[in-house]
Amino acid sequence: MYRSPSLSSLRLFVQVARIGSFSEAGRRMNITQPALSRTIRALEDNLGVRLFDRGAHRITLSPQGEALLGVAERLTGEFDAAFGELASVFAGHGGRLVVGAVPAMAAGVAAQALAGFTRSHPQVDIVLRDADASLLYQDLRERHIDLAIAPPIEDGETLFEPLFDDPLVAIVPAGSREDTGTPASWSLLARHPYIAIGRRSHVRTMVEQGLAQAGVEVRPRYECSQLATAAQLIERGMGITVLPLSTMALLPPGSVGKRPLVEPRLTRSIGIVQMATRPLSAAGRAFVAHVRAALAPQQVPSAA
Repeated sequence: MYRSPSLSSLRLFVQVARIGSFSEAGRRMNITQPALSRTIRALEDNLGVRLFDRGAHRITLSPQGEALLGVAERLTGEFDAAFGELASVFAGHGGRLVVGAVPAMAAGVAAQALAGFTRSHPQVDIVLRDADASLLYQDLRERHIDLAIAPPIEDGETLFEPLFDDPLVAIVPAGSREDTGTPASWSLLARHPYIAIGRRSHVRTMVEQGLAQAGVEVRPRYECSQLATAAQLIERGMGITVLPLSTMALLPPGSVGKRPLVEPRLTRSIGIVQMATRPLSAAGRAFVAHVRAALAPQQVPSAA
């Protein structure tokens, strides 16, 4: 009765077929000739055919053996290639990595880190997704991303490794009388039309906390979900807003100015976020190490 051969028996068959000698094939593969002969006979019994014509001094492939050789070489070759690729993934040199980042980080830290990581790990297929922090945490839980560069959210399901602090600053029209670069109190927002960003965003929550702590009541004149819209309003002198310092990189150069906000001085912590119960792949761990190393020589962002 026909039975599918094992991969190990096919490997031995290929070696014997290539070398043309049981004794020499056994020597090269560090297996005794009797054991090798038994394996080949068992293979012939499983397939129900004779694979070799055995002569006094040399063996040759039978027609059935010739047919099997091509199949066996292809199967063992594909197996070795597949596990070679898997070993590369296990070592962090291959595979797929999906990184999420809040918009300012996606355009800054994450983009820079991904560029460097791609050069050092060209076999890793990397995808970058930008979204608000709440959406990134949802994507983590639903396995749409492997890790995120974002502020922390206390949810009991994730691990947060801080990288740097990102202070909140007032964003004002460039060249205006408010564009002094000096520290300002939160009452600054009450003296100008206030542009609120992202109703459900983590930054919006922080701004509301800062206003409450400062005892300042401000009603938004405008609400924007896109930084580009807010930047256009500010550039035209239609209002001011509060954003993390890192978002300055996303605004048109020379269009706006910034002022540190004090009493209170609020910062958001930015770091690596991953699921507590889902270890990172080797590629993920290598990326995190790359981000740490890339940020090590940099100064922590400062609004001053």
